[in-house]
Amino acid sequence: MDEVDPLIPGPSEDDFGAHLRVLREAIDVDLDDLARRCRLDVEVLRALEQGEHCPDLDTMQALATGLGLRLDVMFSLWERGFFTPDRGTDRDSRA
Repeated sequence: MDEVDPLIPGPSEDDFGAHLRVLREAIDVDLDDLARRCRLDVEVLRALEQGEHCPDLDTMQALATGLGLRLDVMFSLWERGFFTPDRGTDRDSRA
């Protein structure tokens, strides 16, 4: 497993909302569809995507399930900066 350099800052909590939006759009679902898949309120998803709050672990698991990802994969993609709109899909050149 690749190690992340501790001297290079990781993503901020604000990045999670953008990450979630890009993952959702990558599987071509709207907020309503993802809300149904995750069994979450659409307003919760909207607030997450807008960076208004950070999800707890149960919500993260629901999101991963709704997106068709394992939770560790969703975390790994976020941590490494993949799938964020301002960085494209290949920010991590350290690998």
